[in-house]
Amino acid sequence: AGCAAAAGPVAAEELSDEVLLSIVLQAMPDQEVNDLTWRCLGYRPTEAGGWDASEVFPNWRKKYPAPPDLVGVTRTYSREAAKSTPVHRHSRPPPPPPPLLLSGGLLSGG
Repeated sequence: AGCAAAAGPVAAEELSDEVLLSIVLQAMPDQEVNDLTWRCLGYRPTEAGGWDASEVFPNWRKKYPAPPDLVGVTRTYSREAAKSTPVHRHSRPPPPPPPLLLSGGLLSGG
């Protein structure tokens, strides 16, 4: 059963271990993950196919009157989100690990 059809608050079985594992393993379609997450945040689907934000926390609702694409279904990225994502750049490879000590002697790495 898809999450998009459910209207009210999220039921406990919708957050079962199996459902959460399917999200982590990326087995659940991205749109279903978005729909479930939006409902957890308080958005409710409307008859017209949109989303009602009346139950969303006020500060979140002010910033996101419509539910944001949280998993990148539409692949549209905002400048604000890009700035908050850390980018790791390494100018050189990490140093090799130190040699291991075994029974009082050194085990050489190569």
